[in-house]
Amino acid sequence: MAPASFIPISNTVCVMDASGCLGASLVTSLLQRGYIVHASIQPHRELQELKGLHDEEKERLKVYYTDVFDYQSILEALKGCSGLFYNFELPHDQSTYDEHTLEIEIRAAQNVLEACAQLDTIDKVVFTSSVTAVIWKENHKEISLNLDEKYWSDINFCRNFKLWHALSKTLAEKTAWALAMDRGISMVTVNAGLLLGPQLSIAHPYLKGAAEMYQDGVLVTVDLDTLVDAHIYVFEDISAYGRYLCFNHVISQPEDAIKLANVLLPSASVHPQRDHGSLFGIILSQVIKAKQNKISSPCLMHHSKICNGGSNLPQGGFPTQARDKERVNVGVQWRKKRRRRPKICKSKEEAETQRNHHIAVERNRRKQMNEHLALLRSLMPESYSLRGDQATIIGGAIQYVKELEQMVHSLEAQKLRSHNTHTTIPITQFTPNIDGYEHGGNKFTLKSSSAAADVEVTLIETHANLRILSKKNPRQLSKLISGFQSLRLTILHLSVTALEPLVLYSFSVKVEEGCHLTDADSISQAVHEMLRIIEEDVSTYIVNLLAP
Repeated sequence: MAPASFIPISNTVCVMDASGCLGASLVTSLLQRGYIVHASIQPHRELQELKGLHDEEKERLKVYYTDVFDYQSILEALKGCSGLFYNFELPHDQSTYDEHTLEIEIRAAQNVLEACAQLDTIDKVVFTSSVTAVIWKENHKEISLNLDEKYWSDINFCRNFKLWHALSKTLAEKTAWALAMDRGISMVTVNAGLLLGPQLSIAHPYLKGAAEMYQDGVLVTVDLDTLVDAHIYVFEDISAYGRYLCFNHVISQPEDAIKLANVLLPSASVHPQRDHGSLFGIILSQVIKAKQNKISSPCLMHHSKICNGGSNLPQGGFPTQARDKERVNVGVQWRKKRRRRPKICKSKEEAETQRNHHIAVERNRRKQMNEHLALLRSLMPESYSLRGDQATIIGGAIQYVKELEQMVHSLEAQKLRSHNTHTTIPITQFTPNIDGYEHGGNKFTLKSSSAAADVEVTLIETHANLRILSKKNPRQLSKLISGFQSLRLTILHLSVTALEPLVLYSFSVKVEEGCHLTDADSISQAVHEMLRIIEEDVSTYIVNLLAP
């Protein structure tokens, strides 16, 4: 059961995706530990047979069919859960990793973390990643000497050498971490080595680049029981945080490589000196020669954030001193110990009080955020927020406000046309209540008029909103845009409303670095000068056109 320092708010957890061997084993272990489990599997897949479970344990299992692109189905599977064990499995119609799979895994991680942020019951997420998200870099031979969980695989390196598994795991994990930190989700990642299970074959995408991993001493494997125990341990331990490298064997010697080859090719016994017919045999024959003369090999450094042990993980945390000695006997090159700040010892009661306070604060923050999002969603048509996640709601609200602003402009224009007025219309008539705006802090609003136009400038730090009401002239808009660019004013948004014979331009611009227009007055003067020049050019053009 859980350590004494862990008191779950809810005994219900979700395993997603539970259709693979890791997911099914997690479901079995969690049920045996007394948890209520929501097993989430992909459509067109079935949950593997769960062996060794009693009827009472099976009654605590609920199966959900979840599409990672269907946001509501994810929310349904997570409803009422206090924790999530997330493990990406390839879709049923995708046999291996490629550029298409890359986008699927990233999008899946984004949707799942967004759904967790929407629910204030989720206390912790255990995210399964891979060692391949750590080890691949341009100078990986040097880095492998001091490799630990702080390293990330180089994205460009993986893309150039088409290491799609490593690239997919790296980008998906980075996406998950970015969302977790932004939304305040407590998350731990388990970066697993090559999983030795019944589904392992020589075609596994993890093994692309196996020769280089073997040469650098970073080809590592993990047993299924060890990986399952590691997932549950980091979930139940309140002190677990960040990333954990999880493996219990390093393929660093020729005999280790031969044993792995026999696992990958069970139909034939692999010997590197004579078996040249298989892919792995060819790889081994190329790299073992270079390794036989070496006394020791660099491998993943044993670190406080590395899970490296058997299936029975110690309650005091891992790794243990016994396993440290075991790693020394293998011939691992150790780095010097870093000086660490003295750890403040807390009692179990203090740690639990701090944890519950943190959970309460995060739940309250998520609750308020979800209430605001629900209110915002209720104020606009449903078509602007079909998915219901935070990014879609905010993006839809922005688009809806822009369309409302344009609609107001059009309605005002129709109102003014109905009066058949051809006199000069002051800009205050078109933008009612503008005199009621507050002027304070970094916000400055200036209205000015000239023979050419009425101009209103609202400046907030480096962003300015301009409303220009002037007579309609040929090529006026294109010249204004060109003029703004020459003044280093970048146009972010533009709307145009016709008021025959006038026209209203609404610009949203950003004042770029190097722009000499630093206040509302200078921007207003520049706009008046541009309009004066444009009107003079138009007058000259008309005179020349009418000249005999």
